[in-house]
Amino acid sequence: MGKLRYAQSADSALAAGGTFPRIWIPSVRERDLRQLLLYRWHLVRMRARVKNQLQHIALFLISRMLCNPLQDSSRHSIFQ
Repeated sequence: MGKLRYAQSADSALAAGGTFPRIWIPSVRERDLRQLLLYRWHLVRMRARVKNQLQHIALFLISRMLCNPLQDSSRHSIFQ
């Protein structure tokens, strides 16, 4: 209870004296930079997802070609 009373008395003393600290609000430029960084983060994640999917497809197709070699020349597609 001692810490709670101290915090309450400190808050009331700051509020009564008029020296309560102001809330910091970022500038428009800083908010824009934050939005750009967030957008960049989303793009980086999307790029990583696409690269992983392409790698998975490539590995799947390569393993399929190695495990099932084409028997005759009439089969031109690996998707059959």
